[in-house]
Amino acid sequence: MVTSEKEKKPDAEEEGEGFFTSSLLKADGFDCCVMGLGRLANTWTIVYDEDKVIGVLCDRDKMTLDEAREYFEFNIAGAYVGEGTPTFVRIMGLDRIVDETSE
Repeated sequence: MVTSEKEKKPDAEEEGEGFFTSSLLKADGFDCCVMGLGRLANTWTIVYDEDKVIGVLCDRDKMTLDEAREYFEFNIAGAYVGEGTPTFVRIMGLDRIVDETSE
């Protein structure tokens, strides 16, 4: 489900320093859900929109919404395969984040 991709990514100092190449891990079958690149310290990952991934599972694989969410949580988002494992983002505003994390 996850494959390695050699990608050119901008260095921390994009202007003047050019690019560096590193392996990124890609979630197969979800190219249409890519938002871009994310970085935590010096580790880059491909970033996917979680809602779009779940939508693909519903449309392409004919899963119900509950089936798609469960499959996503255990088989996609829950699959750590080492450095460069894709990042999945749930898009929401700060108010909603505070509400959901304060319970």
